[in-house]
Amino acid sequence: MAQPGQSAKRVWDLKAEIREFCEKKGKDIPELSDEKWMADLAFAVDVTALMTALNTKLQDKGLFVHEMHDLVKAFMMKLQFLSRQLESNNLTHMRTLKEVTPSEDNLRRY
Repeated sequence: MAQPGQSAKRVWDLKAEIREFCEKKGKDIPELSDEKWMADLAFAVDVTALMTALNTKLQDKGLFVHEMHDLVKAFMMKLQFLSRQLESNNLTHMRTLKEVTPSEDNLRRY
């Protein structure tokens, strides 16, 4: 069973197979050929992975409230760091998004 938040990742990983299957069935999925849509999906995959990691950490047994608070604050700082990286076209920590080389307009939206 897939973990919560893994649906976008599965679609990303299987995009070629999905496209091929739909072509065989005579169905067109224009989103899979749309660069903007694919960049949005890649961004969603990367951000969802970060949120899933935080969620997993927060569910650890024996955590005190102040430890959970520290995890959330660290997550918020990580998001700010990633935002600054995106502003300067640095995709080092956005592995999936790096695969599609999004436009500067897309990066500004994120």
